Amino acid sequence: MRTFQTSTEIRAPAEHVWEIQTDVARWPEWTGSVSSVEALTPLPLAVGSSVRLSQPGFPAAIWTVTALEPGVHFVWESRSPGMRAVAQHMVTPTASGCVVDLCLVYEGLLGGVIGFLMRHVTKRFLAMEASGLKWQAENLPEEELAFNAS
Repeated sequence: MRTFQTSTEIRAPAEHVWEIQTDVARWPEWTGSVSSVEALTPLPLAVGSSVRLSQPGFPAAIWTVTALEPGVHFVWESRSPGMRAVAQHMVTPTASGCVVDLCLVYEGLLGGVIGFLMRHVTKRFLAMEASGLKWQAENLPEEELAFNAS
């Protein structure tokens, strides 16, 4: 097993950040770590939702939501032979906005090896996602959000 994580403070309301973070179809607009996202089940995200997510230099992977607490966190996982990747996205309100914690764990028989081989790109992609989310949340007015809530 190999774990990677990053944390960033965002000067925007947690609800605003949550809306951006869970609008996964729009991730390619604000993070270079994601090339495309195709919803395989209807959005918004819910436990059991799946998307096909493509990242630069890698084949597309299917990510399925395994846990979700609205406004707080969601967890999704992707499986491949001998390995499971589990990613958690957490938003915690603070006095000046919120803190976003991103965590990716490689598990399974090959998880440690894949995690070791992918350590540099994994750290870079987590940093890109965190900084892109921060920029988007601090610069996109709330009225321009395509809210997921229906």
